[in-house]
This record gives sequence, C-alpha cells and structure tokens, in this order.
Amino acid sequence: MISKGRSKYLRKIPTMHANYVASEEYAKANYAKTGFKDSVVAAYNAAWVDMKPNYKAKVTPAAADKWAANWKAKMFG
Repeated sequence: MISKGRSKYLRKIPTMHANYVASEEYAKANYAKTGFKDSVVAAYNAAWVDMKPNYKAKVTPAAADKWAANWKAKMFG
C-alpha cells in the first residue's frame, strides 16, 4: 500500500504544480471578496510571488517519502 500511494503521489506532482499555478487568479479574486481591508488583500496578492516557488520546493519526491513515513506511522503506530 505504501509503495502504491507513494507512486501515485509522485505521478501527481506535475498536475499538483499546474493546478496550484492555475488557481492564482481565482484565489486572489475570492480573497478580495472576503472583506479584509485593502492592505491585507494587497499583502496576500504580493505573497503569491513567494508562494509559487515555495510550493514547488515543498511538493517534491522527498515529500512523497515523508508522506509514506507518516502514513506508515499512522497505520502501524
């Protein structure tokens, strides 16, 4: 089960990256509708500059190894 889940995670990485990047405009538009003051919305929008590379750095094959270890610990104590 662990190797199957890890393989699935690895196969999904490119799609996960693409979906994250594609969600930027939608996320910004909906955040702007939350009612926060303009400076908070501007900070959120500016954070996207750093969030994309940060996300790409975290969703990696190493993250699949971490997922597998966490899943094993959860299932088998």
